[in-house]
Amino acid sequence: MVDSYTGKNLKQSGKIGSLMNERAGYILDVSRYFPPGFVPFVATGNMVYYGKLDQFGFAREPLYDQVLTDLEGTDGILSTLDFVADQYAVMKRKFEELSNKRGNYGILTPARATIRGDDLYDEHIDALITAFIEDIFTRIPSKIVNFDRFCREFVRFIKSTRISIGLPVSKSLFYASSRAPTNISGLVIDFKTDGYHDDAKKQKEWLGDVNFKLFCNAAAEAGFLVDMNHPWRIIADVSHKKMHRGAEYRAGTAYTPGTPGNIFEKYSWNVCEVDFLILKNKLFKAYDEIVAKRPTVKAPAYCNNGKPKPRKVRREKLQLQDLLVPPIPGAPKRSPLSFSGETADQSPRSIMTAAGIDDSLIRYGLHSEKYNIIYWVKLYVEVRYNEIYAIKNFLTVKEKNAIVNKAVKRVKTGDIQGAFLYIGEQFKSYRYTDH
Repeated sequence: MVDSYTGKNLKQSGKIGSLMNERAGYILDVSRYFPPGFVPFVATGNMVYYGKLDQFGFAREPLYDQVLTDLEGTDGILSTLDFVADQYAVMKRKFEELSNKRGNYGILTPARATIRGDDLYDEHIDALITAFIEDIFTRIPSKIVNFDRFCREFVRFIKSTRISIGLPVSKSLFYASSRAPTNISGLVIDFKTDGYHDDAKKQKEWLGDVNFKLFCNAAAEAGFLVDMNHPWRIIADVSHKKMHRGAEYRAGTAYTPGTPGNIFEKYSWNVCEVDFLILKNKLFKAYDEIVAKRPTVKAPAYCNNGKPKPRKVRREKLQLQDLLVPPIPGAPKRSPLSFSGETADQSPRSIMTAAGIDDSLIRYGLHSEKYNIIYWVKLYVEVRYNEIYAIKNFLTVKEKNAIVNKAVKRVKTGDIQGAFLYIGEQFKSYRYTDH
């Protein structure tokens, strides 16, 4: 019954045990609102990563600018992956032919759809680096005299700042955390944007709506799942044959029935292969700005009589270049293709080229001869190793160093994509949803 749940807000309730009982009651009772035999989407276990991680556990990012299409009836404000938008248009038309046009579901009006994960991460990492710079200028402003010390302090900052079990610094971990909603996948359409903790209101206004069962049937027929905890949300079922057909039509590729594999390959790219580029460029820029604004520091020094006499020390000035392809120490210059591997059909570069995207969007970017690609392999592994505290219970320092050595060997052969894919593979299982 609707009246049997108080619908307390999680943030306001101090009685967590009572709230858990209410949630348990909701889960047990909610099935009666769905059509017979209907299986709603429930974000538990690995399903909390739905659309954000592929079947191998790698974080994926849609090729947003190339594969998003406006949702019907949203005046170009909301969008999803193209084949999802196509199936939604079919669902909307068939549903509204039968609905009574009243209530929350009478006429389908999306309130939210795709949220760009690249923008969310950009805001997150910028805020993190800003906090880091504030920290070092509060604690040790005179000790940041070169870029290496700046980076070592950044790793220390990660260790000291991570709350409880971890702090997502890499985009890979950010996408696997609760900070990145399922909406980043381009598979989600919401007809409401409020929270979902008020169970009584949810049951009365949404689950109990006269059109709800019709809504569920129309969604399932079009290849969508309905979220049990967010009954105003539909999520594209990427294993559904109608979604496959839609993706085949849009991408021109045959899909294996019952698997989402090729959809991920054609519509997104593996984040871990270029993850380090964002971190590298942002840390280079942050340090460069510090040097531009505060080129010197007062370092402690003493006279012969033992009295302190601070001396001015110039901070290391980086000689940065903006490159498409990173030079590998001791190796000849290479072609742009070699950044992702000459024969890598599913490399970020080949995927983006096939999608008609300019190679420059995944260029190597800022480069320093002193702090070269080898330096960034080592630093990136340190970041991945330290952004989750519990990882030390499973991966020793010796094993971490072995990862660095193997990745460096791959880089030296020219396989940069393979090196960072290898690193991503070693760390992909260490993730927590409450970051």
